[in-house]
Amino acid sequence: MTFIFAIETIVFLDSANISYATLTMSTDLHFSAAVFGLGAGIFFIGYVLFQIPISIFAEIKSTRKLVALLLLTSGLISIATSFINSDWQFYLVRFALGASMAGIFPALVIYSSHWFRARERATVFSILISATAFSQIIAGPISTQMLMINWLGSEGWRWLFILQAMPAIVMAPITYFVMTNRPRNAKWLSQDDIGRLEIEIEAEKRASSASYGYSWKKAIREKEVMTLTAVYALWLAAAYGLLFFIPTLISEMKIFALPDIGLIVAAISIAGFASLILTGISSDRKKERKAHAFVPLVIGALALLGCFLAYGNNITMTIILLAVAVSGIGAGFGVFWTLPTLFLSEKSAAVSIGFIGTVGSIGGFFGPAVTGYLKATSGSFVTSSFFIVVLALVAAGLILTLKSIKKTVLLE
Repeated sequence: MTFIFAIETIVFLDSANISYATLTMSTDLHFSAAVFGLGAGIFFIGYVLFQIPISIFAEIKSTRKLVALLLLTSGLISIATSFINSDWQFYLVRFALGASMAGIFPALVIYSSHWFRARERATVFSILISATAFSQIIAGPISTQMLMINWLGSEGWRWLFILQAMPAIVMAPITYFVMTNRPRNAKWLSQDDIGRLEIEIEAEKRASSASYGYSWKKAIREKEVMTLTAVYALWLAAAYGLLFFIPTLISEMKIFALPDIGLIVAAISIAGFASLILTGISSDRKKERKAHAFVPLVIGALALLGCFLAYGNNITMTIILLAVAVSGIGAGFGVFWTLPTLFLSEKSAAVSIGFIGTVGSIGGFFGPAVTGYLKATSGSFVTSSFFIVVLALVAAGLILTLKSIKKTVLLE
């Protein structure tokens, strides 16, 4: 768990550092909020095109080899981002970065299902996804400091991409030699431990297959899979529509220096990190999924609405509500990813996770793109905030339409 948490932390560091780079990059390259939002969103087009085949490869072949290769590729592309000078180059490298990272998260979700029992997975997936918040705790202070360096006559944002690519490049060979695909391959487990763990996990998979019996073709036509896909698309649009613009939003308050912005984002990310972990733990302890996805999402949407009602009038309240909004909107993601593995067989779950991630990632494109466009045309984040609130509330409503998940594998 520690190892895959580190991988996801590094991955998100490379994918989201653009939100800090834009604080000076957009001025240097004359990028509007619309250009930045489109570039941030294009990342997910690469996701859409490559996620399903990569997810299947992770299930059938080797997660270890796949993740190692993708880490190396994404690190090199991040370095290439430091050389851009135009908007079309920006779009190109963001697409390439999305393509290189397309399979890492779904591969890790599938990988986790090989190691952890169903009743543990909300906590496991929440810890995995909390790496996104953890990376921001680290990235906030470090990234804003990097923006102020000027080595070899190059701007700080260029060095930010280069330096933050190094962990991915270093982690790639470590992953190849250290990561263990399944318990039966683990030299550090006893044969008794391997047998006990694999027997339990295989029994759960048989129960899932026997209860629902979906082939992958039926899985992607199933109403619940389509509902989950719509939920994920809307949820991701709201989350990334907010996430990529948080540093810019704080910067436009005009009272914080660059290092202070990094510290504020880090503090907000600490709240998000805690909410993800606690929601996952609570979901596993109470053996409940839907409410643990629905309630935090609604709270986050309402907090964001309050945040922009206070924006410009009360700085302290604005930041507190922003922290609640980020925490609420992100808290249930770990619980969400337990759902496909509960009512689908192993093969169907692998394909469905890829399908949900692929189609849902379209929301990751539209969220930042539309948020940036609304910001550019209105001159304010207030209009775009209402867009994000609506997305989150509709996603929450769709969660309530999901059928009740049978608890047979959760209650053991």
